[in-house]
Amino acid sequence: MHAIAISSVQLITSKYGSEKGQIHFDAEEEVTHDIFPDRIVLNTNFRDERSYQASIEGDVLSVKKLLYHVRKKEFFEGTMDEDDWQELDVLWRRMEYELVTGPKFSEMDVRAELLHLFFLILTEKEAEISSKKLPAKKTPDLKWVWKQITSALAQANRSVSFEWKEWAEIGIMEVNKLGAVQELGIVLPYPGEQQIEDVTHDADWEAAILRYFNGHLNDSGLKLIAIGTHFDEYQMFACLPVRDLNLVNAFEILKKLGLVYKD
Repeated sequence: MHAIAISSVQLITSKYGSEKGQIHFDAEEEVTHDIFPDRIVLNTNFRDERSYQASIEGDVLSVKKLLYHVRKKEFFEGTMDEDDWQELDVLWRRMEYELVTGPKFSEMDVRAELLHLFFLILTEKEAEISSKKLPAKKTPDLKWVWKQITSALAQANRSVSFEWKEWAEIGIMEVNKLGAVQELGIVLPYPGEQQIEDVTHDADWEAAILRYFNGHLNDSGLKLIAIGTHFDEYQMFACLPVRDLNLVNAFEILKKLGLVYKD
């Protein structure tokens, strides 16, 4: 899942926080979140009225799941599970975009950033083709930025989408169809039962899935990453060429544009 940046928490709390809790309205979820000088409370539509609190304790990010005890009329801390992290990821990404990333677009030459990105994640020929198709946009937003990137990756036959849990069958099949993979004569093998079990029980199973793919791609100069505006059960993946520091620089641009990735 997407890591909450300490710098973003600090920026939001210092700029918008108030002692009584500055209200931020999430129009998509139709819930309000509360921003204090020392913490952010993200509320949900769950029946148990759970919320998530993000704060900085020392130099470390602290995330807590808060539940309300009706009879005692007080909050108590619950245990974060996978569904909680996914929900928090979606809520946080939207708030971070609206309060941190979105405003930066007005100060950024987004088209220039995209052109630079294309030459980092595509071959020179692929990048030139996508660059010529990149339209001008006076007021870019995340949706427009993401559309340009997905179009460029699809044009170059470097992207696939599948559910994380389907990685061992549909995922392998789809990645094997990618142009870059076929051009190099790579055929990713389907994992055995023990390999699937090892991945399933890995503490960071998403990273374990990517390690399986990249264990068969890296020696040929390719890398599979998860990419998107946020992480979800149904995820888009991109198969990119690895050259010098191209991916390191590409990841910096993706973060600047408000996108997430996992490699």
